Amino acid sequence: MAGSEATYPVKITFDSPGACPPVYVAGSFTVPKWQPKELNYSLNKSDEDKVVEHPSYTFSRTFDLPVGTFQYKFRLGHGDWWVCDGKEVVVTDALGNQNNRLVVARNLRRLAIHLPK
Repeated sequence: MAGSEATYPVKITFDSPGACPPVYVAGSFTVPKWQPKELNYSLNKSDEDKVVEHPSYTFSRTFDLPVGTFQYKFRLGHGDWWVCDGKEVVVTDALGNQNNRLVVARNLRRLAIHLPK
C-alpha cells in the first residue's frame, strides 16, 4: 500500500463456537500479503461471570486499509486449519480458494466500509 494513499481503520472480527486462542487472519491486505496476523481476543460477556467448560471468545484486530476490495481468511491455532466466516460474504479466488470479501469504498459524502460484524 502506497504511503501517500489515504487509509481508514477497519476492524476485522471473528467468533465461532469452539474457537479458542490463538486465531489469525491473513488476507490480501496483510503485509506481506496472506501472512497470518494474530487476532486479539476477549471472553464473551455471557461467559465472564460463570465457569464454563468451553468458553466462547470474540477475536478482532484493526487494520488501516485504503479504499479497495480485499479477500481474507482465518487460521485456527498454529496448524493449517483455515476457515471463512460463514456470516460474511464468501468468494472464490482464481485458484479455487474460498475467502471472505471485504470492501472499503468511499463516495462523495461518506466512507462506506462493508466488513465483518
